[in-house]
Amino acid sequence: GSFLAFVMYITDVDPIKHGLLFERFLNPERDSPPDVDLDFDDRYRDRVYAYVVEKYGYEHVAQVLTRGTTKGKNSLKDIARIQEFPYALSNELTKAYPPDIFGKSMKLNDIYNPSSVRYDEADSFREKVVDLNAQKIVESALKLEGRTRSTGVHACAVLISGKPLTTTVPLEMRQKDEILVAQWEYPSCEAIGLLKMD
Repeated sequence: GSFLAFVMYITDVDPIKHGLLFERFLNPERDSPPDVDLDFDDRYRDRVYAYVVEKYGYEHVAQVLTRGTTKGKNSLKDIARIQEFPYALSNELTKAYPPDIFGKSMKLNDIYNPSSVRYDEADSFREKVVDLNAQKIVESALKLEGRTRSTGVHACAVLISGKPLTTTVPLEMRQKDEILVAQWEYPSCEAIGLLKMD
């Protein structure tokens, strides 16, 4: 990153002279194009965004949509509530759910997939479902898992385009501050050639 920033005149620090790393951008295993993160204090992001809009034009700058999806535990809780099962039942199910590993939760589908790496970890959960006669909850939760639960705006991703973004990506104007928000997540924006700055 330091070499790219140097040759683009973003910084005047010569990475070769100072022995800084820049191999990340030269990695042949990396499919995506390089990105440059411009770190600004949270307190000044609004000012930086306003500057970019002023420099490139309102229709050329937009923030990026994020989607929160429903995970297994939430699917179980939501379905139990919707189908009016007792709260205690959904609580027992979620307590029996396999724990997260390195912050990653096991998918409900993997709990019932014998070829899943973590399948054996879910024995007690599957037994609990049978004991509580909660198969109906699980069947519905399996259909709900992975679906969009909420949308938001990426904390720092900003699209900047040479042509108006209205010609390439669907946009929504956020009412509270009139900022444009691309209605595709970044991988889709990247696939059509849009540039994201962080």
